[in-house]
Amino acid sequence: MTETQLTLYIDLQQGTRLDLEAAANAALAWSRLIKTIGQHVDPLNVWQVELGGTRPGSLRLGSIIRLPDNAEKRGMVKGAIFASVLFVFQSVGAWGISEVMDYMTGRDAPPEVRGLSEEDMRLLAGEIVALLESGVGRDDAAEVYHALEKDDDVTGVGVTSQIDQRPEVVVPRAAFPSNQLSVGRDEPEERVNVERMEIIVVKAVLAASPTRRWGFQTRLGAFGAPIRDARFLSDLVAGRLNVPLRQGIVMDVDLEITERFDGGVWRPVERAVLVVHGIRSPAVQEDLFGELEPHAADDDDDDGKG
Repeated sequence: MTETQLTLYIDLQQGTRLDLEAAANAALAWSRLIKTIGQHVDPLNVWQVELGGTRPGSLRLGSIIRLPDNAEKRGMVKGAIFASVLFVFQSVGAWGISEVMDYMTGRDAPPEVRGLSEEDMRLLAGEIVALLESGVGRDDAAEVYHALEKDDDVTGVGVTSQIDQRPEVVVPRAAFPSNQLSVGRDEPEERVNVERMEIIVVKAVLAASPTRRWGFQTRLGAFGAPIRDARFLSDLVAGRLNVPLRQGIVMDVDLEITERFDGGVWRPVERAVLVVHGIRSPAVQEDLFGELEPHAADDDDDDGKG
């Protein structure tokens, strides 16, 4: 498995321990934050977050982020950096490429990024800034602060790739942004559109689950989305569709797209396949010089003669 590590560092009053409920809720929100960001960065892989070793004193929750070995390491590193920057620096509007690069060269950033060339680091920083502006993951980050704020002994929080060192930047309790980011804040305007379109399957989930995310490709790029068509899922797992799994399968679907108005533009934040109208296999070539013809799922009328 491809993996990297992030540590959620929690400062406590001298001689105190973190409340178990606060720790559990913060850990769950932290896991959701990483997975939310991971699915946005690389929707074609399943992001796993495991609990690493903890340390005495100020609490350190080690989070091991795992992806399959064939996953792109750059995507994982980008997701880890994004999670760190988003969580610690909630006021990201003023952050540009130079500020992100300053963070990436510090000891809190994953070690995989500190050895990059300046050019590669600048390219990666540009991607991070674009992600920060999208607003993805902010609600999950706010929930981590909200959970920790319920324990009066928590004095600060930070994120680092190091296990045994205090982060260079620790957000003091007085600066916790949860009040303005979660309960009681104005929710950004959202809209939901349903559009019928053709999408290409790049990752299938052979389970009748309306929450598991498939991987799809369109002319606008790749994305992950669940399929909520119960009849289609039932026929799929029962083998009634009679469509062989192969590269390039096209689905005719009703796609629900949830968009959020942020920074003056509408940005997609979630997608879901509501109805699957049909499926077709990609064109196949019967012989070297023959024309491409659609794959026929029905039996032909040939009686086998001549």
